[in-house]
Amino acid sequence: MAFIFPFILICALGFSMGYSMAFPGAFCLGTIAVGINTLPSTIIDFKKSSLLKRISVTPIKPIRILLSICLFYLLIMVCSVIVMTSLTMLIFINYWNIGQNIDFAGTSLNMPSMQEVFANVNWGEYAYCIFIIIILSLSCGLALSALFRSAGSIQAFSIMIVVLTILLSGLALPNAVIRNTPTLWYLGYILTPFKSIITSAFEAWNGSYHQFANPSDLPEFLNWDPNWYQMMNLQGSNIFDFTKNYSVYSTLMFPGMQPFQKIDILNGQEKMATVALPFAWIVLLFIVTMKKFKWTNR
Repeated sequence: MAFIFPFILICALGFSMGYSMAFPGAFCLGTIAVGINTLPSTIIDFKKSSLLKRISVTPIKPIRILLSICLFYLLIMVCSVIVMTSLTMLIFINYWNIGQNIDFAGTSLNMPSMQEVFANVNWGEYAYCIFIIIILSLSCGLALSALFRSAGSIQAFSIMIVVLTILLSGLALPNAVIRNTPTLWYLGYILTPFKSIITSAFEAWNGSYHQFANPSDLPEFLNWDPNWYQMMNLQGSNIFDFTKNYSVYSTLMFPGMQPFQKIDILNGQEKMATVALPFAWIVLLFIVTMKKFKWTNR
């Protein structure tokens, strides 16, 4: 969950849709999976064993066991992000200077080099998003360990959350595709707590993204119009700047969409709600944990 599954997803999306589209969400997928699957399953195993009963007659308090488990998996989450980022750079190192060609509908699109993509990332904002994802994953894991009594139930429920997160948060389909169906877009905020913060992570990653490195890279049917080149480059997007919309330029054509069209992902009010929503989820999950958590399943 922490290393193998994210690695497979990064390779699949990176070579099919381009690394600039696949990386920001895939980097944190291992963190989410560990937080909502492995962490609560481990706590349930402790609660089912006689270990806590034996610890209760010692000076060690059970809360220290819980904190130790959370700290251990916190380190695993951080290692997952670091390892996935490092492996990705090794896998796609050939595109560091020359950029990646993506074949779409018979047209070869020359995407920016990985060096250019990394240079345009708002790294401070992206690190903030990763931090919130880690805290939210831990909160989800603790809440699940409080609500369920068996590891099997936790694993079934957590896999459902992971699948919904992949489908509705832009990990498998671009944000432009999901946003084109408003019902699906807004339903994601309800069905997965990670939708909002992953959307912010995409904006931080694509903050100054250039769809095409040079005007000459535009497809032939656009006649290399410099105006198109200017339109297909994002300029200075910031997740905390609520006066600017978060917009992307889609190069994919799905039902109801045309290629190379501007799509507003979030307006100012939606950006404000997207930034605030993860904290609402964390508070809600903390309240559930405090009310429902017990040291034993009996």
